[in-house]
Amino acid sequence: MTKEVEELNTLVDAYRSFITRYSYYIMALCVAAIGFSVTQSLEMKLSIHLIPLGVSVLYFCLSVLFGLKFINTITKGMTTEIIMKRIRLGYDEIAGNDIAMQKMSYESISKNIPRLSKNGTLYKNVQLWCFYLGVLSFILWRIIEMYQLTVITSQ
Repeated sequence: MTKEVEELNTLVDAYRSFITRYSYYIMALCVAAIGFSVTQSLEMKLSIHLIPLGVSVLYFCLSVLFGLKFINTITKGMTTEIIMKRIRLGYDEIAGNDIAMQKMSYESISKNIPRLSKNGTLYKNVQLWCFYLGVLSFILWRIIEMYQLTVITSQ
């Protein structure tokens, strides 16, 4: 392997590691936000002003769901890469050292890569947008709650 290929592989591995950790971080923030929302609303009676909080919790849950789907897609992509490398090196149990079989197996497996890449990007973007919308909904709920407390105390 050339130096450029090694540098590219190192960069790809570093990016994959970073983006996976970032997805886990967003999921942890969402779970913490869900728990915080629950503790902040335990003593409250069900009313219409809690709708933004419910929307916020829904967005946080969706963010976690799409984060998990993203991690699953990353895992499938890494598994596909491992299988392709095994085929290329002749370690695959089915293809073995048969060149024609290796080529056919490699082409068959490599067809999944564009779909996995497209789905991974979609899941990552949806996770982030759900997180942002959850934060905005939570802030809206806090503003409504502060307004109600201001109205109640001024009467």
